[in-house]
Amino acid sequence: MKRFMGIICMLLIVLIFTLPLVAGGDSTPCRTKYPIVLIHGFLFKSDNLLGIDYWWGIPGALSSEGAQVYQTTSNSTFNHALKRAESDRAELLYLFAACPEWGKYEKINIIAHSQGAQDSRILIHDGIKGIIGGKAIQIKIASLTTISGVNNGSPVADAIFKLLPEGSFQRLLVSEAINAFCWLFYFDDKNADSLSACRSMSVDYVVNVLNKNYPAGNPAVSPSGYTSTPVNGPVYIQSYAGRIRNALLAPLDVMIAVPLWLFVKSVPESLMGGENDCLVGVNAAKWGRYRETLEGPAWGGGVTHFNEIGHFFGITPWFNAPQFYVKVVRELKTMGF
Repeated sequence: MKRFMGIICMLLIVLIFTLPLVAGGDSTPCRTKYPIVLIHGFLFKSDNLLGIDYWWGIPGALSSEGAQVYQTTSNSTFNHALKRAESDRAELLYLFAACPEWGKYEKINIIAHSQGAQDSRILIHDGIKGIIGGKAIQIKIASLTTISGVNNGSPVADAIFKLLPEGSFQRLLVSEAINAFCWLFYFDDKNADSLSACRSMSVDYVVNVLNKNYPAGNPAVSPSGYTSTPVNGPVYIQSYAGRIRNALLAPLDVMIAVPLWLFVKSVPESLMGGENDCLVGVNAAKWGRYRETLEGPAWGGGVTHFNEIGHFFGITPWFNAPQFYVKVVRELKTMGF
């Protein structure tokens, strides 16, 4: 009996000391050192007439894991990356000035999709600083993660210009129609300039202008992703790309993404075509440290440009977008960001 009671006591002692290790773990695996800012791409943002979230289910998934998250709603959604960056800068400065829970930080981690990658790279070079309410504010960027960022241009933008020649009535009609849609769908957004937006994503402009003026993260120079700029200081840049395998996709993807995928796939890789997610080529998305091509299981249809942000409406058979972003943010935390 004494021996039995001794064994029980030993087991209780072991249990008392090991239970915290087993049950404890990290209850906030996405609570990074610096908060997360999500910067959306061209054509769409969460502040819209239908209330559809650009980042479908993603902010909630990150918040539930402890992340502090903010998603921009740029007033220049349909515009050149330089204009979008101005809008992003003003929005973030106001956020830091108005919200103490944000203003206490010196840096942010940016996750950007599509054209949002261009905005973010401009901010890394030009900085996020200004005076709000008489208070000088400067926000530095600790890390940038781009998801199918238009880092080397998109053949789709080039095709639009070829189909709509300079000075043509067709170009004027299409651009004004898109601008009018933006005005209505995004609550009187008067900053729409769809032609400038396409121009800033064309291969020629990105390769010969944007990448030369905003070179931080060029993989030929910084393959590790670690780089710096005079204004921002040190920054870590990494990138992911999406890839469609075949047409075994959700119905909306088949109607919208597949024709674009086939077109971009027909464009030579030297012109940023080849394997792609229907808008951005895999090679065109690479910037900083290239991490991974998102393509889902081998038996699936792959990952479209829309699936990467959880669309359409969470119907992404081969890709769990919220889970992917949780993984990205967890890694940023382990890396000290």
